[in-house]
Amino acid sequence: MVEKHRHCIVCGLPISPEKDPPVCSKKCEFLLRRKERRERIFWGLAMVPLIVLMVLLLFLGKT
Repeated sequence: MVEKHRHCIVCGLPISPEKDPPVCSKKCEFLLRRKERRERIFWGLAMVPLIVLMVLLLFLGKT
């Protein structure tokens, strides 16, 4: 039977099920943090045009 394990979410190597975050090394942890930061920045910047559009529609609708 296969021993209980998880896989590193960055590179896929088997790791202990107790690891949190589920990464195998400091390098993978760094890569994961960098990816999460880029995603937060991307979604934050993606919301700006939507908010601007909503504000414009709100003000243009009142005139």
